[in-house]
Amino acid sequence: MAGAGVNPWTGPVSGPSAPTRRQGGSLNRRRLAGYAGTVAILVVALLLLAWVLSAGGAPSSTGPGPGLLTYRGAEPVANSSVSGYPGSPWVARLAVGIDSPVGATVPVNLSLATGLSCTLTPSSGTSTNVTVPAFFGNLSEGTSPLWEFAFVDASGTVALVSVTNGVSTVLGTLTGACATLFGLLSPIPANVIDSSVAAAAVAADARPLLTNPTNTSGLFVLTGGYNLPGFSAGPQWHVVYTTCSLAVPTSASGLTFNATVDAFSGAVVSNLTQTVSCTVPAGPTSVPLGTALSVGLTSSFSRTTSWGYNLTVLSAADSIAWGNLTVSVTNVTGSAVSGWTLTAVHGSVTVAVWDPTTSSWSGSPSQSIAVSDQLLLRSTSSLAGDSIVIAGAGSFTGTESIAL
Repeated sequence: MAGAGVNPWTGPVSGPSAPTRRQGGSLNRRRLAGYAGTVAILVVALLLLAWVLSAGGAPSSTGPGPGLLTYRGAEPVANSSVSGYPGSPWVARLAVGIDSPVGATVPVNLSLATGLSCTLTPSSGTSTNVTVPAFFGNLSEGTSPLWEFAFVDASGTVALVSVTNGVSTVLGTLTGACATLFGLLSPIPANVIDSSVAAAAVAADARPLLTNPTNTSGLFVLTGGYNLPGFSAGPQWHVVYTTCSLAVPTSASGLTFNATVDAFSGAVVSNLTQTVSCTVPAGPTSVPLGTALSVGLTSSFSRTTSWGYNLTVLSAADSIAWGNLTVSVTNVTGSAVSGWTLTAVHGSVTVAVWDPTTSSWSGSPSQSIAVSDQLLLRSTSSLAGDSIVIAGAGSFTGTESIAL
């Protein structure tokens, strides 16, 4: 039943409502529990896409007046954005509206969030960070400044779409083990009720949290239902209000309201208010750099007063960005070498520049790293016999050393 768990992050998917037996079959409790757990991981994965539930996010301030939309307002914006994206037709399986009184900037990293194999191929020019605007509206109206959508095509590829303040962005496509979980959800029908109707249906029961909006966050999670062997459920809204911060994880406890609403009739199937732990679900805390990035030296040249070394990205996954790296050049004794510059290039466009004197990036370090991107190392002296050392930062750990 919804709300049966003790952690607000699994609240929206703690159990599908009103399961139905298929004719000629029986409902196996172990199987049902397994399905519910799988769907829980799925929805938590998308929520982690949008919140700081692991290291790497940072609170940020936003001005008043965000573009607040209900599901009905955000849906056509997301559909318009994804309709011409390669792989169409795309069908929506999941929508999540996120209301947080504190804004945040969040790295997109589903492998870190779920511990499952996930590869996000970002859209061209798309940042690997998602901005969660601070919410200043009325939680009981079912509006949000940020809606996240998961669309699935015929091949099972997932397109992730953000609608932020009324503007839609296709973050990219998701493949791998976690992407297959979205196939467990049915398509969202066109005639489901709006998030405003679902929020209104639970407003009276959620009053203890709605009376303190400055400390309460809200989630509006819409699924198309589940259609699994031996088990099915129709479209559902999961409305969650919690005093646990969605932007700044803590180890404190908080009050959480969790309700399941029939997305056709608007009837409240179940609801529960309880004190819960705000602790983030346990999971991996870092991704080894060696599994997320591979770089190789492809060419070098020398002139009278300058030397150049061109490195190419051979593989990149897990939403790694240039800002997730630090770079140094060392000699055979491990001592730092100076007198060089490093430029990250995508195609023919300079994306970011590493300054070894300040150990920082300029330009667009939040840009995703893509296969065939180049690192152009230039030096005032020969670096033959030295090594460029690339180290992970933030959610990525470990180093990769390439001999020059």
